[in-house]
Amino acid sequence: MTLGYFPFRIQVSPKIVALTICVTLGFGGVFGGDVAGWIHLFPFEPHPERFTAGNRIRDLMTKIKGITVIKEGEVVSLPAVGGWVNSQGLVPKTLGKYVVLDFWALWCPFCKSNALGLVQLSEKYASQNIQFLSLTTSDILGVEDFISSQGIKWPVAYSGDQVEFGKLGAFNESSPIQGYEVKPLLMLIDPPGRLIWTDNHARFRHQEPEKTIKELEAALVKAIASPLVAN
Repeated sequence: MTLGYFPFRIQVSPKIVALTICVTLGFGGVFGGDVAGWIHLFPFEPHPERFTAGNRIRDLMTKIKGITVIKEGEVVSLPAVGGWVNSQGLVPKTLGKYVVLDFWALWCPFCKSNALGLVQLSEKYASQNIQFLSLTTSDILGVEDFISSQGIKWPVAYSGDQVEFGKLGAFNESSPIQGYEVKPLLMLIDPPGRLIWTDNHARFRHQEPEKTIKELEAALVKAIASPLVAN
């Protein structure tokens, strides 16, 4: 087979052309998991996990699309997770305390650069009835390595439910592929369990760590100094 026009003409084997088409269609399965049936007409066998990934993302986005994200003043429920590290396997109790909820991800460089500031805040306000909790969708191996390297001693959840993260505003719709589902978010919850502050995804927006930590501390100080108002 000859491709191109004079004076630039390239001889290409028909087998190479056929293989290129098949490979392209195989990768396309990630985005269109419904074409598996007719791709089998070609001699190239696409990887079935690509179709599985495509269907998983499509189903997840369908579920996320219909949810309502929590608003300030509403009661926060912890999402379902695979388990907890630094909590003896128990679900941490949050009612009766101010709670800093840290939704983070292994892919996020600003989560790492903010970790030291969060550790310092947790130590500074340890006597102020404040509980820090971190949650992610990553598995336990990645979580254990991260918290060990950062000196994090508060409870950290792993393998969180993506849809429930979405209800709390912590789902990354711009990149829902596995491992990148979290849109990093800091929340502050009052003792009755109501949402009173968020950082508006500061780490996702690449805000400087010093500014993010200062804003969180200001919210903590304000919350501690303000009398609780009952519903």
